[in-house]
Amino acid sequence: MRKTIKQLRKLFDYNPSTGLVTNIKTGFVYGSNPTSVKYLSAQVDGYKIKIHRLAFALHHGFFPALVDH
Repeated sequence: MRKTIKQLRKLFDYNPSTGLVTNIKTGFVYGSNPTSVKYLSAQVDGYKIKIHRLAFALHHGFFPALVDH
C-alpha cells in the first residue's frame, strides 16, 4: 500500500528555502550531492519515489501528474 502525504510527512521533511528533503528517521539529506546528474529517489515500503516529486507533494499536499522543472 502506498503512503499518504500525511504519512510521508512523518517520514520526510522538506525545506523550501534549500530545496532539500531529509529522512527524519536516518537524517539522510537528499539533494545534497551537487555532482549527481541522475534523478534522486527514496524507497518507501518497496516503492521508489523521486525526490523532486516528493518535495512537491510535501510542499503542496498532492502528487501532480507531472513536475516541470
